Amino acid sequence: MNKLTTQLQKIVNDELAPHERVLWAGQPVAKRVAMAAFKLWLFFIPWTALTLFMFKEVYETSEGEFIPQVFLIPFILIGVWMLLTPIRKWFNARKIVYVVTNKRVMTIEANRQINIQSIEADKISILEKKMYSDGAGDLILSKEIYHHKTRAGNRDRDRHRVTEKIRKKGLFAVPNVKLVEDSIRTMLRENRS
Repeated sequence: MNKLTTQLQKIVNDELAPHERVLWAGQPVAKRVAMAAFKLWLFFIPWTALTLFMFKEVYETSEGEFIPQVFLIPFILIGVWMLLTPIRKWFNARKIVYVVTNKRVMTIEANRQINIQSIEADKISILEKKMYSDGAGDLILSKEIYHHKTRAGNRDRDRHRVTEKIRKKGLFAVPNVKLVEDSIRTMLRENRS
């Protein structure tokens, strides 16, 4: 296992079934997870700046009236909350463990409660790799198409407007993605024989 905290190592060991062994375990690159969230800043920097400007203008022109200012406070809080998203994502990534065993691939999230998602070897439908220049990357293990109700889009048989979305399951922002891919291929070979 790659440099996991004692608490995370215990969670991984407790989750293993008899005769199941770890081929690879590690955590996502927290910096890469946080960087993906910076795209939100393109929207929320102007959002927050505009709401702060509006708050200042309302404060200066309201002549002691408090109601218009109270109306803007939730918009300011939303902006600040969204600007903090990369930091929240960075901290959350430090609580995620990816585990490849000889039988399955697990994603363990150890926040207030422990969430474990497993993909058994026979359920892995694809092995799609996206690699970055630093060797980190994403491994997509399955894709699921689902329908999302919306105001635009095609109609389903019940005449609801829906759009098709793809939910990707896999390991995201893993360090040394080639090593992890090799571990998954080893697991798949072992389970075919």
